[in-house]
Amino acid sequence: MKWMQIPFRAPKYFFKLRVCLGSELFAVNEAGNRDGISVSFGFHLSLNLCIQLRNVPSPDFPVQLNKLYCMLYCKVSFLEPRVSGENKEQELGTYQAWETYDMVEMNGKLLKYEQNVA
Repeated sequence: MKWMQIPFRAPKYFFKLRVCLGSELFAVNEAGNRDGISVSFGFHLSLNLCIQLRNVPSPDFPVQLNKLYCMLYCKVSFLEPRVSGENKEQELGTYQAWETYDMVEMNGKLLKYEQNVA
């Protein structure tokens, strides 16, 4: 039995996968602090926002963004006094990190907003 070879060339662009463009949002306060951004009751919060694109292809393939949406979600958080070690004094604690259900709630609200807008 003989094998017959048939030359077949597939264009390379069929097999080049495009990377998913993403972005990273940085928020800093007036002092340039990224951690522990907070504001006292009754005061305004001044933020500087910076969006950095990720997975952008090389300069050989320029990317043109037609639209870029940035949706911010925030909620009120309060400091709760906590009892410190041995002397049982009350001191102001730090803000607690968001729990998983907070993130799920936020994503749900953003999804509903996106579906109503589209």
